[in-house]
Amino acid sequence: AQIIGLFLLKQSISSVINSEGNLTVQYQDTIVERPELKGQQSFNYILIMIFIGTILLLMLVKFRLFGLWRVWFFLGVSGALSIAFSVLLDKTLAVILSFILSFFKVFRLNILIHNITELFIYPGIALLLVPIFSLKWMVLLLIVISIYDIIAVFLSKHMIFMAKAQTESKLFAGIMLNYPEKQTNKTMVTATK
Repeated sequence: AQIIGLFLLKQSISSVINSEGNLTVQYQDTIVERPELKGQQSFNYILIMIFIGTILLLMLVKFRLFGLWRVWFFLGVSGALSIAFSVLLDKTLAVILSFILSFFKVFRLNILIHNITELFIYPGIALLLVPIFSLKWMVLLLIVISIYDIIAVFLSKHMIFMAKAQTESKLFAGIMLNYPEKQTNKTMVTATK
């Protein structure tokens, strides 16, 4: 995902010399309009979105609204994929391909499609967010998110609650591995005879 992200980011960046003779970096527009934010505004925006998203997901899980979670997940996946694919493809084709892959990822669970789409979702998110962050604010955001993850997993444990619910609903972010089923004692006894 990181290599794909760096490749797509390289494809969407161009350098321009402005009227004052300074070299500036310009980013290709994405299908989704980027928020017009910089510096601390970007930092605050992302933290607020994480907070709101976490609260909404906890409510969906608590009230077992997995149908709504499925629609929300589908829209998020197709949006991120559209952004990633639009760097390489015509925008209309990028959206169509994103909707098709998102449909199979969300509604027709397939390990291959799930994992391939995961490799493009994160670069799509990066293409949207990289231009609104300076290095300082991105590092600070990663530190704060890491602290939040520690609290969410080990103290409040709400991240574990959300992960179990996502697994139960068969909708989760991350690479999917296919584990063989455990053998029962009966099978083991038969095998040893």
